[in-house]
Formats: sequence, C-alpha cells, structure tokens
Amino acid sequence: MTAFYAHSTERADQSDWQRLSDHLQAVGERAALNAEPFGGEVMARVAGLLHDLGKYTDEFQRRLRGEFPKMDHATWGAKVALERFGPLGWLLAYGIAGHHAGLANGKGVEGRTSLQDRLA
Repeated sequence: MTAFYAHSTERADQSDWQRLSDHLQAVGERAALNAEPFGGEVMARVAGLLHDLGKYTDEFQRRLRGEFPKMDHATWGAKVALERFGPLGWLLAYGIAGHHAGLANGKGVEGRTSLQDRLA
C-alpha cells in the first residue's frame, strides 16, 4: 500500500513526513473546534477533511519529493463538496478552493478569478 503525505521535510527516508490522513483529520478537528462558538462544527470539519484532498495524487506526492512543479491541490476537494453537499457545497467550495490562493470572486469580473473558473 502506498503512503500519501501532506507535508515533507528534508529527510529522504520520509520517516518524519506527515501522513495525509493524519493531517486531514487534525485540520478537520481544529476547524470544528474553531467553529463551535457559532454552531458551524459539522461544516468546518467537512471543509477540513476535504481541503487537501488533491494531495491524494501521484503528481502531488512527486511534488513533495521535488520531482514535479507546484500544482493546485485544493480544487479537487472543492469539486467533491459541490458534488456531495448541494447548495451548502458552494459555501464549502469557496473556503476549500481559497485556502491558499485566497477567496475567489463569485462571478467572473475583474480582479480575482471566479470559483467557476477555478473549478473548470
């Protein structure tokens, strides 16, 4: 079974690399705790679990080893949110797609790229 990682270090033996499943669970739990004061735990947990889903690709794993250029890993989770959660998926998708690049515009107007363009 192939191990998937979220983050790498200088160690070539990968002994201290963070496993992707551990990272997603930790971010989901942290997000849920932060959202507790306003009752958003479930959505925040889901967003945390989906935010780095695109790291489950051979290309991203090669990137961690320095064998592949920088790539978008957030759009995959945004697409899954839209497929699985209907109208609420749009709220999740904005946060997931923007967790490194910044929040997208709602429509394709000047300035930032729209979410629809990112998802395409």
